[in-house]
Amino acid sequence: MKNNLSFLLILLFLFSNNFSIAKDKKHPKINEGFMYNTYPCCEGKEHFRKIKSKNHPFWNGVPIPKTLNKRKIPSISFTDSFNYNNINELDANYFLAYEWSKKEYAKDIYQIKIEENGNKFLAISAENGKNTRTDNYGNISERGELWIPYIKLKDKEFWYGWRMKLAPDFENFANSNLKFHQILDQPQSSISKKCKFPKFSMDLNTLNLPGHLKIYNTWGQGSKEMGDCKDLKPFRKIERFKEIEFANKNKWITYKIGIYNTDSKNGFIHVYLDDELIYKYDGPTISYESGYDLSIINFGAYRRTDKILPIQTIYFDDLTFVADKETLDQILK
Repeated sequence: MKNNLSFLLILLFLFSNNFSIAKDKKHPKINEGFMYNTYPCCEGKEHFRKIKSKNHPFWNGVPIPKTLNKRKIPSISFTDSFNYNNINELDANYFLAYEWSKKEYAKDIYQIKIEENGNKFLAISAENGKNTRTDNYGNISERGELWIPYIKLKDKEFWYGWRMKLAPDFENFANSNLKFHQILDQPQSSISKKCKFPKFSMDLNTLNLPGHLKIYNTWGQGSKEMGDCKDLKPFRKIERFKEIEFANKNKWITYKIGIYNTDSKNGFIHVYLDDELIYKYDGPTISYESGYDLSIINFGAYRRTDKILPIQTIYFDDLTFVADKETLDQILK
């Protein structure tokens, strides 16, 4: 009887261990800095699971200097030269516009292109009728965007950058605004899970100065007229912006951005264009009554329009996200 009982216990032990191992293989541990998809979505959670594995080489491809303060290091460190064979390979690592909320989303507004010297780069377009949406104010937008998965960045210092060029046929249009980069914050309140506020954005074709670059940062709880955000109370909203003439569209230019994301006075947002400091803000970069939850970082071509406009295409290359400026400077020389 004892022998039979011992045998059963051994079987149970082996079965439980095998089950645990199988479960771990099927559901790898997720990097704590990332969030699962909370939207009803097409490829949904499985897609998130594949690109957010803690051991996924893509998100941890750049070594982090050992001398840095570990508490301030973000959970990802990568560089991407867009050396893909097709857009499906790109889509395996990022979210493309509206992949998070629609069963179908346009992929033909993203293209992998090759220069004469063999260098590959990513072209993203805003095109009439592609990836459209009407917001709470009745504004129509269309976009092609590349999203880095949701990431917690409170009290983290991070440096990122990319090379960029406008397509040869790119045109500026009066009364039209084209965003090519944003960081959006999501406050912590359960009411505000659908509310995402642009902490920082970079625009072209500004309404007052067509052909200029506008750098803009703002944060706060918004207003009661903001649809899903209507139940939130305004807390503090700070707006700062700078407009400069945009560089020659036939030339690759390099943006580098450093942010210390915190509610303390030590926070900062610094923007460099071809290693020249063109925007400098020092102070808190988080200010939400309900607390900070996570951030979303995206790049591409996003415009609001009430009329039909020609295609506007922007070229991107060498997208890099690291923990310190020295590493960023080494990669984006």
